[in-house]
Amino acid sequence: MTFRLMLAGAAIAACLMSSVAINPAVAADPAPKAEASAGEEKEVDASRYMDVSNLVVPVVRQGVLRNYVYVTVRLMMPEGVNSDGPKEKGHLLRDAMLRASHRADLADPTRDDQINRPLAIETFSRVARETLGAASVGEIQLLWLSSLRRDASPARR
Repeated sequence: MTFRLMLAGAAIAACLMSSVAINPAVAADPAPKAEASAGEEKEVDASRYMDVSNLVVPVVRQGVLRNYVYVTVRLMMPEGVNSDGPKEKGHLLRDAMLRASHRADLADPTRDDQINRPLAIETFSRVARETLGAASVGEIQLLWLSSLRRDASPARR
């Protein structure tokens, strides 16, 4: 019984750490900047964006899993869109993005600790438009990448 309690406690702690403490980049930069008319930057209203944090993207080479890259995606919503609707579907969006990242080859062609950013943005944009509706989706940004493998060695082919 004690072992089961320890195991359950460890699982709960791991879940909490992955959802709260693992994402320092979003905490450091909570709101994106927008260009003001005079060239100054102003903060964008928090209701205009939605973060999908800690998406686990596999790096696969020739059918062999090489690494996992953790990605935080920020979805900017266009002006005039009621952000409550898309945010209520956040769990569906996260699920669709996870499925798409595992189906598509988003690995960087030269590094095992990175993903192909343009392809990832294109993939996540398509998924967001399909899940939330094209009118609810503006710009997609990749805020944060982290890798299980910390070295920058070239990919083994």
